[in-house]
Amino acid sequence: MHRERPTARVKLVAGREQRMLAGHLWVFAGEIEEVTGNPQPGDLVDVSSATGRFCGRGLFNPHSKIRVRLLTFRDEAIDEPFWMGRLTQALALRQRVVTDTTASRLVYGEGDFLPGLIVDRYADLLVMQALALGMDRRKEWLGLMLTKLTGAKAIYLRHDAGSRTLEGLPIMKGFLAGEHATTVEISEGKARFLVDVEHGQKTGWFCDQR
Repeated sequence: MHRERPTARVKLVAGREQRMLAGHLWVFAGEIEEVTGNPQPGDLVDVSSATGRFCGRGLFNPHSKIRVRLLTFRDEAIDEPFWMGRLTQALALRQRVVTDTTASRLVYGEGDFLPGLIVDRYADLLVMQALALGMDRRKEWLGLMLTKLTGAKAIYLRHDAGSRTLEGLPIMKGFLAGEHATTVEISEGKARFLVDVEHGQKTGWFCDQR
């Protein structure tokens, strides 16, 4: 994966940078004064205040009311080490706090500074939801990294959430990588459950409530 470079600068309306400075990762269309450059859907862009202060770097979507989803508030490289670092940090947190189960949420979007990306683990199968255009465009790279980090045998896409239509994305399901049955046995303590990742609730189970 090559280093991505911002293709445009998004200048905010005066005063609208306060949410970002407080840690919010979304930039709404109505908060933008102007866009300098010609960013394509999913491109990396820089966001600045009306006075030119750097506010963050994120992924651009001209089709969504959430025009930019910030990845970082720092002026840093967005490259393979960046993405690997984000994923590694998310997985390390779950290793510390999730016990006695083979099903858990590994990546939870904005909470892991990976806006629009959901990844759940069911034993040796991962289920991914890319709910934002920028993450959808990078799903193959992200899948390769997740496979390397987790040793999963396969990754299944549950791209059937209605919120994808708000991003201009199609509704679909299917394997991104590897081969696996779509029904998986998981354990929680001494209990065993069968999870249907193709037709089940959300990604197949209620990992968002763990």
